Amino acid sequence: MNLALQLDETLHAFAQKHGIKEGDEAKFIGRLMMDRPSISKGGVGNIDSDEYVYPAEKRNKLETKGKTWTGKDWGEGEIVVADNQHVLGSIAGKDLATVDPSTLKIIIFTPKQIHTTDLSIAKGGFFERHPTDDRPTAGLSSRIMIIGVVGGCIFLVFILGLWGKRQ
Repeated sequence: MNLALQLDETLHAFAQKHGIKEGDEAKFIGRLMMDRPSISKGGVGNIDSDEYVYPAEKRNKLETKGKTWTGKDWGEGEIVVADNQHVLGSIAGKDLATVDPSTLKIIIFTPKQIHTTDLSIAKGGFFERHPTDDRPTAGLSSRIMIIGVVGGCIFLVFILGLWGKRQ
């Protein structure tokens, strides 16, 4: 017996067991299949509203907010980083063609936070950034500014002193 028929019979038995009417069963199964993001519909994979991938294309292809990005050949591994407006960048290489995606960890550094996603355990989080700057040049610009202000004041007093002596 093929798997599709087995799945159909199993779902039908589940619906009968729980008193779901046949019409409601069809709507439920249809919604289950259409809302599931991992199943492409008509050659289009819906990631989110206005974000799509095209599994049947010969090149990696992503559409975000009506803008289309086309990457490498489908046989080459590629990781794409996108926000909700456009593609920010991609990484491609031979190692990515054979990597197990479930082992990947994605780390994003921003000035205010570090975000992590561990695909092996489907877990993510973030850390607030609050770096301490112990480098020898740390705060150098503020020190230079203070020295400049103090030096400027001393110079001004000196000039005013000379000006006062002339008059």
